[in-house]
Amino acid sequence: MPYKCCVPACRSNYDKESEKVSVFSFPKDPNLQSKWIKAICRQDFIITKNSKVCKLHFRDVDIETTVSMWDEKTGKKVTAPLSYPRLAAGAIPVFVPGCPSYLSSTSTSAASRESPEARRNRLENDFLRKTISESVESHAQYKNKVSVETFEDLKFKIDNFKVPDKWIIMKHEKRVNFLLICNPENPKLQCSVGINEDLSVFVFVENVKLTSTGNLKLPEYINDMNVIDKLLSDINQEISEREDSGICIQVILSYCDRIQELLPDCKNNVEFIKEEVKLLPVHKSRLRYSWDLMLFCFLLHSISSHAYRFLRSSQKLKIPSTSTIGQVCGKFSCNPQLKQNPKDLLRYVSSKFSLLSAEDKLVILLMDEIHLKENLDYKSGNIVGNAFNDEKLAKSAHVFMISSLMSPYKEVVHILPVNKMTGEVLHTFLKNIVIGLHNIGFEVLGVVSDNHSISRKAISYFSNPPEVKIVYPNPADENKPLYFVIDTVHILKNIRNNWLNKRNQGFKYPNFSNMEISETVSFEALKEMHASESTSLLKNGFNLSLKTLCPSNLERQNVRLAVNIFNSSISIALKELGPRKHFKNWEGTANFIEIISRWWDIVNVKTPLKGQRLRNVFQEPITLTSIHIISFLKTFLSWLSKWELLEDGITLTKETHFALKHTTEALIHMSNFLLEKENFNYFLCDIRIRGKSALTSHNFGEIIFDVNCVDGASLPSQEENAECNVADILANNCMVDEDDLDEISDTMWPLLTYIGGYCSHQITKKLKCNYCVEFLKGSNSENTRLIAASDRGGLSYPHEDVVRIVASVYIIFQKLVSSPIEHVFVKQINQRATVISLGMENIPDHVFIGHACVSHTSEFLIKRILHISANILLNNYTKKQNDIVNKKNMPMCKRQKLDKKV
Repeated sequence: MPYKCCVPACRSNYDKESEKVSVFSFPKDPNLQSKWIKAICRQDFIITKNSKVCKLHFRDVDIETTVSMWDEKTGKKVTAPLSYPRLAAGAIPVFVPGCPSYLSSTSTSAASRESPEARRNRLENDFLRKTISESVESHAQYKNKVSVETFEDLKFKIDNFKVPDKWIIMKHEKRVNFLLICNPENPKLQCSVGINEDLSVFVFVENVKLTSTGNLKLPEYINDMNVIDKLLSDINQEISEREDSGICIQVILSYCDRIQELLPDCKNNVEFIKEEVKLLPVHKSRLRYSWDLMLFCFLLHSISSHAYRFLRSSQKLKIPSTSTIGQVCGKFSCNPQLKQNPKDLLRYVSSKFSLLSAEDKLVILLMDEIHLKENLDYKSGNIVGNAFNDEKLAKSAHVFMISSLMSPYKEVVHILPVNKMTGEVLHTFLKNIVIGLHNIGFEVLGVVSDNHSISRKAISYFSNPPEVKIVYPNPADENKPLYFVIDTVHILKNIRNNWLNKRNQGFKYPNFSNMEISETVSFEALKEMHASESTSLLKNGFNLSLKTLCPSNLERQNVRLAVNIFNSSISIALKELGPRKHFKNWEGTANFIEIISRWWDIVNVKTPLKGQRLRNVFQEPITLTSIHIISFLKTFLSWLSKWELLEDGITLTKETHFALKHTTEALIHMSNFLLEKENFNYFLCDIRIRGKSALTSHNFGEIIFDVNCVDGASLPSQEENAECNVADILANNCMVDEDDLDEISDTMWPLLTYIGGYCSHQITKKLKCNYCVEFLKGSNSENTRLIAASDRGGLSYPHEDVVRIVASVYIIFQKLVSSPIEHVFVKQINQRATVISLGMENIPDHVFIGHACVSHTSEFLIKRILHISANILLNNYTKKQNDIVNKKNMPMCKRQKLDKKV
């Protein structure tokens, strides 16, 4: 219903049929209100919120129906209509229809006059509009003066163009050049800017064409003389000040491209230099590396992290930090326990097979054992460090490697973490690996292992009945051979160890030339020779040292110390000093060392030119014409057979003697097969396990990481050849009910509440959701005393449902790690996922019933709480198990003291 006008005798908006008119409220200003009351002739009128005056009582100039403002850019007045009319400031009613005429006033009100400020704005904008009009005309003239539309237009306007300092202009028929000349005393063209007939631009700096100068992008075409002036000034500044090295870098990169064209064989070297040059001016926070450089740095870091850090700290190269390598490349992802499944057994080497050449695919399978420290750990949701076939922790890892016979290629193909190993189980894995490699495309010619009884037993199962032989039918293809060779490094160390372990450090052996004669070897001869030269600066037996002659148990694993003894220089030194100083059994010792060192020379040939380089015919590869090498090996076998007949106790142990004889005969058979049937040009006998030291240096860290950072999954034994099912675990006492919650002790609830508070804090810290922050907060209670004791003003108490979820996870975990299902739980692929899955099944529906956040569901919050609390429980479980193992390995005296304190 419209408002009525309060002016006497005015009937506006009273009649329904009459046209409605706009009405205006009384002003708030008391002085202006008094004027309005006097103007409408209503003395003693009381103003209310419904008191209105219609527009019929105001002049048209007093009523505003539009709004206006001045455009500061153009000086024009912009007007827009108002939705509702309004009164001008200071407007007063002047017409009182239906009343005597003297009551109406026709005088000009204050609102009708233009204010000084409005007049000033109007005049200023009029002047601005006039100025802009003149400026547009002037701008058009200026653009016509500097704009360039054709090449002829450019040549005409270039005559009046003032170039920056040091630049000169050269005009040609189809080109205009601007030349920068440096050093007036000895002029040199430093830069040339050219404009072609089609107005395209080119820039040369010291005979190198550029596309940019520092941060300035060169224009493709010229359409304005000002562009030329700016381009010349910028280039002049870049070259003169040299603050930005962009031009220099462009020059160097261009020269690198030329070098790459002239020397295509040096492509990798030049690409590396180019990338380093590009990185020179880049700020350290904006460095970006190519995948090729990242891969190179990752491999360099994996070989030696100390060398990498030194190289980076020397600031000789721009290479990524170790943290960047870790973030981008990650860690070695091959997981030994997860790879026991036949489907995943050789996945890594299978994926790499397509990158190998034909020479890389004829291989020897190397098998060795590495001892590990028993330790359980929790990594990324997994309990790690268990043996694959046992509930106990892994004590060692059987490492399987392949080494090519025709190239330097070698690779770790499988890692088997174990606590105890039997020959039958090892044979199963060995056979599966040989067959798996064959299915991938490799040809496995033989197996090399140490002389351990388990390894020999595993190999023996390739025949029926089990027997240790030189060659077996290949399980992947029975028409092809599978040779068995015992590692020559182990044999050499065992010969030295047998010698040291003898009661008098001596034994007898048959003479190599006349096997009917026995000779005696004595370690005392070496010690006497070393003692006689201990004070001399120049020594005949320069390879001997106290560490070589008296190695510790750990040093006995170092093959170099054994090679220092079985060296031709030691044999020569004994023959030189023995007759003069009468060392004990010096002659027999010298001959024995000479025999073993010659055998070592033959089996330690890694490259085909080693014999030529060292001028030693026994260090050449075996060929069809190497009669001297084959003849020596056959005589060596006869010598070993004769030595075996000597009475026990004065010779090597049976195991070492067997290994020495077996490997020598196997190498003869293998060389005949490769040279005669496979048409090899030569055969290198160095098919040993290449460096246990190599495994224990850069590879050992990865192997330990893989064994200790496995996902906890393992291949069950044949009796348990089925994956553990979470549904079966649920059926075995893993349900949570109210009775389980009631059984939690009163002393445990404060701990669970504290963990609940930690879960709430971790969730809200990452979500940054105000609703969830407030929702997860709870009230103070008796169970929050641990939080209150730690609170310094920033902690909050958890919601009671959060504590209930944590308590449920605690009960589930207690049941999972209790007998008899603990070993089933530990063998899960991801223990954290198992705990979360069981937790989701056991959380009541009424938990978080009032949660109504639009961004985060209650299920999301429950999973996050389960995730965090499961991490805490699993981490504490691994620490508890490690304490049990460490206590078990403690000396009895320390264990008893610890038990007394407990």
